Amino acid sequence: MRILRNKNHKKTLIIIGIVVLALSGTAAAALFIPASPFAVNKDTSDQPENTVNYDKPTAEQIEAGNTAKEEFIKAQDEKDAAENTPEDSAPVTTVGVSIATLAQQGSTLQIRTIIEESTGIVGNCTLTLSRTGYDSVVQTAPTQSQGSYSVCQGFDVDVSTLDTGSWTVKIDYTAKSRTGTIQKGVMLQ
Repeated sequence: MRILRNKNHKKTLIIIGIVVLALSGTAAAALFIPASPFAVNKDTSDQPENTVNYDKPTAEQIEAGNTAKEEFIKAQDEKDAAENTPEDSAPVTTVGVSIATLAQQGSTLQIRTIIEESTGIVGNCTLTLSRTGYDSVVQTAPTQSQGSYSVCQGFDVDVSTLDTGSWTVKIDYTAKSRTGTIQKGVMLQ
C-alpha cells in the first residue's frame, strides 16, 4: 500500500505566511495611525485639570454662599412653621375611639384601645380611672399606627391599692387637630 503525500505543501506555507503578514500589518497600523479607535490621545490641553483652589474666597463667592444659606434657612423656617401650626388654628376633627380589652387579671387592670383612623401622627392617650369620693388614677401612653387604624400602646393599672366596686374608665385621645373620647364602667374585685 502506498501513502499519497500532498505536493502542495509549499503553497500552503506561503499562503499562511501572507495571511500572518497581512494581520500583523493591520494591527500595527491600528495602533500607530491617529485616526484609529486604538490610537492613544497624548494631547490633553483641552481637558480641565482636576485641582482644588485653596485660596481665600472672593467677595463674590462669599456673597453667593451667604445668599444660599439665607434662602435655605428661610425655607426651613417656613416648613417648620407650616408643620408646627398651633392646634387652635386648625379645625378639630373627632375620631372614634373604642376599648378593645377591659379585663382584670389578678391585681392588674388591662386596658387596650383602638383609634379608628391612622393619621401617621403620634398622639397621646390619657387614661383616667375614677370613682366618686376617691382619688383618680391617671396614666398616659403614646399611640402607634397599625396601618388603617392606630392603638394606644396599652395600660396596665395596678388596682391592688384601689377599693373594689364600680369604677369609670375614660380614655382621651389627642393628636394635633384630632380628638376622641370613650368612657366605660368596670367592676374591680
